[in-house]
Amino acid sequence: MTDQALLQLQQAAQNHDGFAITLLGQVMIDRFRTDEAIGQGIKLIDHAALDKNVLWAKCLRQYMAKTDAPRLPIANYALVDNDAITQLQLYAEEGNMWAQVVLGNLLHQGKTTIQNREEAARLLCRSVDNGCQWAKELVSHYCISNTRWMATQIHRRITDRDSRRYWLK
Repeated sequence: MTDQALLQLQQAAQNHDGFAITLLGQVMIDRFRTDEAIGQGIKLIDHAALDKNVLWAKCLRQYMAKTDAPRLPIANYALVDNDAITQLQLYAEEGNMWAQVVLGNLLHQGKTTIQNREEAARLLCRSVDNGCQWAKELVSHYCISNTRWMATQIHRRITDRDSRRYWLK
């Protein structure tokens, strides 16, 4: 994650986005790896889990509580339960770019969830469209073709004749 993406994430966390708060906590733990940063990261994840009811944060916290020395990066080892996935999906579909990028990254990696690269590409491209710098970095890193995703979306819109909202004229 570049400094520009980190700054955007910090601003979203300051604006009380629960998924951004959780992601910032994870980044502080995984990226900086000092005792102070880990303590601050845990506080952020706890805040998101307890005060914002972010179920993904609860999964991360549960993993960290089970071991004295959690393996890093924590997102690669903390299993994400079905309720957390459902919550991420709900917020992602409502347009929360942080839920989109988190779920897209989890689905692309497939380490703590079932891997689904097509859905990951869709979510990451939507997050890029919403202005997420980290999603832009991930799309480039994972070599996701935005044009391939757009072609899939256009095909879906054309074949969805029951919905005027997506119908192309």
